[in-house]
Amino acid sequence: MRFIYDIMGTFFILLTLIVFFLLLQIMNNGLDGMNHSNIRGLLTISAVAGLGWLMFLAIKAHQEYFEEWHLMPPRFVMVIGVPLLLIISTFFLKGFRDFARAISPTRVIYLQTFRVFVEIVLWQLAVKGIIHERMTFEGYNFDILVGLTAIPLGYLVFVKKRLPLWTAVAWNYAGIILLTIVVVTGILSTPTSFQVFTEKPSSAFLATFPYVWLPGLLVPTAYFLHILSLRQLKVLKQEKGHSES
Repeated sequence: MRFIYDIMGTFFILLTLIVFFLLLQIMNNGLDGMNHSNIRGLLTISAVAGLGWLMFLAIKAHQEYFEEWHLMPPRFVMVIGVPLLLIISTFFLKGFRDFARAISPTRVIYLQTFRVFVEIVLWQLAVKGIIHERMTFEGYNFDILVGLTAIPLGYLVFVKKRLPLWTAVAWNYAGIILLTIVVVTGILSTPTSFQVFTEKPSSAFLATFPYVWLPGLLVPTAYFLHILSLRQLKVLKQEKGHSES
């Protein structure tokens, strides 16, 4: 079990870092399209801040800092709370519309394929008894469907233009719902005073390294990409309306 666990852990670390650097690339494209005067500076700050956050989570998880489940609220709340608040604040920044327009909507949707690999990791952990199957596609987690359909949908909507924009809108909302179901299931499976799913094993693994990066980066990234895509689709719909009028 340790051998498989180590393989999955190493794979998960590489997956997280790849997704992180792809996010930086998307940010670079957005700033470049906006003709921002300090692209290099902003990218450097974002990279340092992001890597610093990942390092903080890794160190604190190693110290079992987030495993104080009896506290109210649990320390684990900050793991997903901090990046989600940061993401929400981003959408209110001046110039975000131009930032979204400068990024390829196809690439934003394509990046959601990382969720397939996350689901494979979770499934393998469940097979080895490290997590409960309810956290996988054999339970309440159907998030893999989003990853599997990301490339076909992006290709048919934005490249071949065989599907209307509203299909991408519906896909994004469905993705948000499926992701939220997984998040709620995970939270209600943690060994807290408000635990609902008491069958063992619990979701306490989310507070350990490297899987603390799932709620700390990958889940917020999935939400960010959905909301960014919806903003892009809104802009595209408005521009299409103006061109037809």
